[in-house]
Amino acid sequence: MAPRSNPSQRPYRSAPADKTEKLLGEALASFTRGNIPGADLLVKKVLARAPQNHQARHLAAMVAFSLGKAEAAADQLQALLAETPDDAFTLNDYGLVLTKLNRFPEAEAALVKAINLKQGMAGFHLNLANVYKQQSVLEDAEAHARAAVFHKRDYADAYRLLSEILVEDGRAEEAIRMAETARRLAPHNPLGYIRYAEALIAADRISEAHAVFEQASARFPDNLNLQTLYGNFLNERGFFEDAATLMRNLMKTYPDWPGLHTVLARSIKYDHYDEQMAHMEKLLERQEIEAKSEANLHFGLAKAYEDIKDYPKSLEHSLKGNALARKWKRYSKAASDANFNATRSAFTPEVISRFADAGFMDETPIFVLGMPRSGTTLTEQILSSHHDVHGAGELFILSVLIRALRGRLDAKNNIDLVARATPEDWRALGEDYITQLRRRAPDARYIVDKMPGNFLHVGAIRLALPKAKVIYCKRSAPDNCISIFNIQFATTEIGYGYDLTDLGAYYRKHVELMQHWQTLLPGFLLTNQYEDMVADQEAQMHRLLDFCGLDWDDNVLSFFNSNRSVRTASTIQVRQPIYNSSIGRYKRYGDAVQPLLDALDWDEEKGEIRP
Repeated sequence: MAPRSNPSQRPYRSAPADKTEKLLGEALASFTRGNIPGADLLVKKVLARAPQNHQARHLAAMVAFSLGKAEAAADQLQALLAETPDDAFTLNDYGLVLTKLNRFPEAEAALVKAINLKQGMAGFHLNLANVYKQQSVLEDAEAHARAAVFHKRDYADAYRLLSEILVEDGRAEEAIRMAETARRLAPHNPLGYIRYAEALIAADRISEAHAVFEQASARFPDNLNLQTLYGNFLNERGFFEDAATLMRNLMKTYPDWPGLHTVLARSIKYDHYDEQMAHMEKLLERQEIEAKSEANLHFGLAKAYEDIKDYPKSLEHSLKGNALARKWKRYSKAASDANFNATRSAFTPEVISRFADAGFMDETPIFVLGMPRSGTTLTEQILSSHHDVHGAGELFILSVLIRALRGRLDAKNNIDLVARATPEDWRALGEDYITQLRRRAPDARYIVDKMPGNFLHVGAIRLALPKAKVIYCKRSAPDNCISIFNIQFATTEIGYGYDLTDLGAYYRKHVELMQHWQTLLPGFLLTNQYEDMVADQEAQMHRLLDFCGLDWDDNVLSFFNSNRSVRTASTIQVRQPIYNSSIGRYKRYGDAVQPLLDALDWDEEKGEIRP
């Protein structure tokens, strides 16, 4: 971003009288063209002649930012703001730099002030939208992205960000339209293809997304961001060899690009310490590596060391990766506990009785829910192998509809929601859910919604969709937690998963809520214990199908041969038969997991959480 304004809007005189002004004009022009080294050289010449020149100092800060020196850029812009605190352009760029540093409250304050000082600046709104997007404050993110479009109708960047926001908010079809608009406005920008493919994936239009990725990969062979996303997509589809080949070919030209290494780590199973692992460790030694790349490399190495059974080294990298990731993952234990407590208080026997027949009587949905990494993906893969079942993946539909209902009723929590909702509200919620779900598979008898976090909404499911099937996936608590801790999740919603103590405490609250649902709604949920599935696969499969009202189908025994896309951290596992190597996994790490066991209040002798 140019530090003050577009040079075409504020041109320098064609023949400036002053040499300093001429150099500054050349430096700004180089920066705007993307010639950052050239701009760096020129702006240094300007500052040698005029060290206090405000615009040159501003440009020098943005050059530093473009060279990856965000901390230095922040310090330089802060010094400028000490002299001119109401310079809207400096405030905007300061907010941009702070966002890169994950200093979101400061970034928000700077950008809000910039917007108030200088009305109608589309870029200011877009930068603030990104601050909110990165924290999953989606309503505010969308509002400012739409404000950016309002002020600049042909703003491709704003349409691309809107597409991202709408995908995260579960509104995939709207996201597709935004991404298509962005591609039309900027057909030569690879980001437009990325956003379009991501929106298609969110809409479960997987083959179309694959075609877009193939086209974009061929058109932009040197765009490493796009290529790594394509590699991740291939992994999700089960094309691990294709993903690994793509990454290795790119690494011949770009051996030091962290993203290529992290995608490759997810594509292969290591059987010994190799040259690529050593290269990842060398990349971590570099001072200039950005925090997110550093975190991803740590998670990649954690997976690699896990593969070769060096468990202490694996956990060492997990701890480092999580410590970095926690800086930009939003989580408040107090807010989370309050939500758990309000949910348990809201849904009572009296409420269930009062709305017993209010919901939409449709049998289509099978909700597979529980903690992440508890066996939800495995369970969905088994069910979706049945000829009468379509697996739709992790859908945001229910949470989006509940959030919208809360907004309409001005309900701050579930206590307010239950107090204010009418039978008609619950029926409409169920009907709206089915309408959106049916778009995924119009002809399927049953459709699986495998959003793990729907365990928070079991009470709402019972009131809105009384004939739905709910399968609760459960796994040994410390194994489940360690499996979460060792994964870098794409979503910001699992903020509790980056600290062992927070993770254990959250798991306990989840157990309390699930016990509440099971007491409140006997027979409405089936508990699918991972360890039981491992011990007696076929018997547990029969049990699953019986609960769902399905006849036996031999296809479920070979669920791992399905070619459907699996967009979760369990991609590799569900392409294999059921195995027992992850049972008792937490014991491999020794005393390092004690903070987790303490937070769980784990009884080692009984193998359970203490009441």
